[in-house]
Amino acid sequence: MNVLLINPPYSRIRGSGMDAWLPLGLGYLAAVLIEDGFEVLIYSADNCQPGEPRPKRGMREIFELRSQSHRTCIEALANKNHFVWREVKRTLEDVKPDSVGITALSVQYGAAVKVGQIVKEWRPDCPVIIGGHHVTYLPNETMLSAPVFDLAVLGEGEATFLEVCRLHRERANPDFKNVLGVAYRKNGDVFITPPRQLCNDLNSLPFPRRGINLYPETYTKQQLGGRIYGRGCPWNCRFCSS
Repeated sequence: MNVLLINPPYSRIRGSGMDAWLPLGLGYLAAVLIEDGFEVLIYSADNCQPGEPRPKRGMREIFELRSQSHRTCIEALANKNHFVWREVKRTLEDVKPDSVGITALSVQYGAAVKVGQIVKEWRPDCPVIIGGHHVTYLPNETMLSAPVFDLAVLGEGEATFLEVCRLHRERANPDFKNVLGVAYRKNGDVFITPPRQLCNDLNSLPFPRRGINLYPETYTKQQLGGRIYGRGCPWNCRFCSS
């Protein structure tokens, strides 16, 4: 079974923001799936192709361009012929995945929906699973507002996403009611299963896969050098939704 993991664009369609680092969360998912016999590729649609203008990165530029960048992003989401969406479609046609997983922060949510729409236009029966912070905090709203997502993985995704992919591998229309940490629709209603326990031993997880990235020429050495030393945040900032 061929699984494509996608990091949707954000800075790339805004024209300003941080460079897209290697999506290590998807790297962990890929490592777990590969150990179980799945074929997996990672596609970061936020990475600029060689020769493509890079997003403005200076803090002053990002601040001064915030309104313009927001308008640029909204226009890109509404433009079906935008070069990034054409790239997404070409990638799907080349890879021909059996299942697609999409991660999304809240700022990426609009682009995640757009990518899901492109997947369903390419192949309506291809399962599209969303994960990440946005859907973890807003599972009902996400599943009701975005029918392109067939299922949502909530919280840490390694064990949950592996179980979901196994079910898709075993049968055409799997039942997810016994899978911990997911949200799905059935007969117009959203069902949310009990949360899965957090991983207590991070050493039990394989190292994130770094050599299965599509378009490796779009990464700089710096973008490939990210590390994760722990999970969660030790602070208690008042402005944070956590």
